[in-house]
Amino acid sequence: MKNKYFWLICSVSLFLVVLASYGFILNLFFWRDDYALLYQLKQGGLFDWPYQAITLIYYPFYIFFKANPVYYFLISFLLYFAFCFLLVKFVLYFTKDKFTSYLSGLILATGYIGLEIMYMVGTSMSGLIYILPSIFIIFLYEETLRTNKKAKHILPFSLYLVLLFLFPHRAHSLFAIIFLTDLFFSKIKTPILSIKRFKTTFLRTSPYLITTAIAFISLPRFFTPQASSSSSLQVITSFIKNFNLNYIKFFFADFTSFFIPDRFHLSLTQSAIFGFFSLIVGLILIKLPSDKKTKNFLQFSFLVWIASFVSYYIATPDIVFYSTQRYLLFSYPFLIPIIAYFLKYLIFEKKNLSLKIIGSLLLILLIFFHLRETFLYKKDIVKRAEATTNFFSDLQKEVPEIHRKTIFYFDTVSDPATEDIFGDILRVGFYPTEASLASYYGVKMSDIKIADNYDDYIKEKNNLSDSYMFFYDISKKLIKITPTKTKPQKLQLNFAKKPISQKSNILITQDKSTSSNNLINLKMDNFPLFGRLSINLNLTAQDLISEIKKFPYKDESSSVPDNLPIKMIHEKNYLNTLLSYIQDREKFRNLVHLSSSKYVEGKDPKNAIDGNLDTEWEADKRDWLDTQTASLEFQFDNLFLLSQIRFITSHPSRLPIEYEYYYFNEKADRWELFYKSKKMNYLNNVYIIDSFTPIRSKKFKMVITKTLTGDFPGISEIELLPNSNNVDSRLANFIINNPMADIQSKDEANIILSSIKENIKLYIYPISDKYLVKNEAGRIEVPIFLDGKPHNYHISLPQGGTVLKALILQLPNIPIKVSVNSINIQTE
Repeated sequence: MKNKYFWLICSVSLFLVVLASYGFILNLFFWRDDYALLYQLKQGGLFDWPYQAITLIYYPFYIFFKANPVYYFLISFLLYFAFCFLLVKFVLYFTKDKFTSYLSGLILATGYIGLEIMYMVGTSMSGLIYILPSIFIIFLYEETLRTNKKAKHILPFSLYLVLLFLFPHRAHSLFAIIFLTDLFFSKIKTPILSIKRFKTTFLRTSPYLITTAIAFISLPRFFTPQASSSSSLQVITSFIKNFNLNYIKFFFADFTSFFIPDRFHLSLTQSAIFGFFSLIVGLILIKLPSDKKTKNFLQFSFLVWIASFVSYYIATPDIVFYSTQRYLLFSYPFLIPIIAYFLKYLIFEKKNLSLKIIGSLLLILLIFFHLRETFLYKKDIVKRAEATTNFFSDLQKEVPEIHRKTIFYFDTVSDPATEDIFGDILRVGFYPTEASLASYYGVKMSDIKIADNYDDYIKEKNNLSDSYMFFYDISKKLIKITPTKTKPQKLQLNFAKKPISQKSNILITQDKSTSSNNLINLKMDNFPLFGRLSINLNLTAQDLISEIKKFPYKDESSSVPDNLPIKMIHEKNYLNTLLSYIQDREKFRNLVHLSSSKYVEGKDPKNAIDGNLDTEWEADKRDWLDTQTASLEFQFDNLFLLSQIRFITSHPSRLPIEYEYYYFNEKADRWELFYKSKKMNYLNNVYIIDSFTPIRSKKFKMVITKTLTGDFPGISEIELLPNSNNVDSRLANFIINNPMADIQSKDEANIILSSIKENIKLYIYPISDKYLVKNEAGRIEVPIFLDGKPHNYHISLPQGGTVLKALILQLPNIPIKVSVNSINIQTE
């Protein structure tokens, strides 16, 4: 094939594959570390850790694009395509093998290695801007060795210094690339492993070694909260000092991430064995080529792959092992040519037809597997983003708007028995740095402090009583606020201030097809979300008193069950119960159901059956990692006739999806299985109900073998229901169908409805490209007046997504009419 046709086919096909696998980022939005990045750009760089230098990359883009994430992700997309194209050029330059080089680029284009870093601007662009010059340095350095001109050493060395300045924490890996390039492509006619060759290579790369050592020793540690307390040299010293045999197992297990994603839930031992044999197979494959030049290149690629991976592994021991997919980008490109050549070897260089068929099938399966994993990972990205949004929403629901303009204290205290809370926050998709909180809430970074433990929080709270502080306990979801006297100026990070209304060119219409008596769906032409939006809404709600006669309050003709759970029908108690029902009908139904349930307390599941709703249980993380099994036991004092088990997961990622229930047979003195989990729509089921034929025993056990994302299982509440629970369902249906059944007179109903008028709320659901359906996590509650008069309401929407598609206004399920008079939306 002629070169021009080869590069044309190569460019078009790579672009299409990258678009299919990686183009989804254009629909994403800023979150997690990106908020810290925006704050850093706004303030001119504030961090002590190495990423301070990396932010220099973003300043040109920030000047033009400000806080619009679409352009940043578009640049990442183009850089990733350039990365794939460069890899083709790189392999072709050293092997002269068009098929191997093209196949290498195609495998890279499937997006598998970019799964975990490509959904954040802060990591995708910086990672790509690192790896592209790293490969280009190999070109330049090999050129200097081939021509043997000293003047040409200036260019690769200069580029090397720039990369050291921008990425000092990767200095050791950069030097490994330079050293191996010199060792393998030197023109000295001696064996690669000879002492003379090593001596020459060491002398020639000594300038790189000296500059690398300076950058490496002075590098602060950046992956822990104590970023400025130790250097990378101390990190490696600590690694050697605390080394144990488990480190070897973790090391080989991490290699499995190159081939098998974490979602396959291999145990630590299985991953270690697979990783060990993958290295052995790699050593065999690099001996296959008969061409000396190709064999030399594959051996070079194999060693660069190992060296890059080992350097990251040793220098970042604080990162949780067995989950290194985000670091594959920096070493996987050097493994791909070996895989590509092996497939080409089977298809073209072996005459055996069976091997040709096997090679072709392996190639198809490899491309399909990579693309499939990329598509599946998009769903995981959405879950992580939802976790971050829910995290901020919890704070916003508890903290009034004015509080977000003052000083915050964020405490990451957790249960002493658990591991460092930062691991939990990273797992749900958010790292609570001062900069990211400052960016999100629009305050100065100096006004935010993160307490490392509860004692520090109390100490700061006592010393600074004039500041707003909230204490967020991840394990208990608790927020505490104290008064303030100071009000720092709000930092503006949003730059688009284009108001819209019904009179503007942005059309807002009511979708009658999805609207109902208590739901109004306002559709709009994709309004760009550059930041937090404010909505000015003018509503008129019908006077509820005029509809009083529609409620069947109690009279002589009505009959109420004697065992009604809410028999306390005094004004205050009934009002609270009725409001709870009106605001969340399903929640009220469940509350009635729970009246005869039994509960398990989470601290000690054994002998802990009582009526406590504050249940909380999590599997041991290390045991789950090693065995992929967790169990929870329940014990009663007397025989218990069990017919139903309900549980609520502590987080969607920890939802058990494969589990079994056992009862203890005292006569046989063994556990016996009586129920296995069934398939369900896991995305919508975090509250699970399992019903079965009643089983009588004193002991029951739940054994979990698989969770939704492979994370360790966690349950926030679990209920064991006896066989006689049908009365609860009857009472719940009665209350739902007769909400005013126990009101004694019309006057009493008027008093209650008058109180409801002052407390009733309108629920607002923003529908963006992030949430295409109603999502309770993003719900905003607004108290409204029910007096038949128009009123203005100001609502502040949190940032989430890139465009706003609709607003759903939902009213309580009571007979009132509300009309939308006008709506005005603008960025704050």
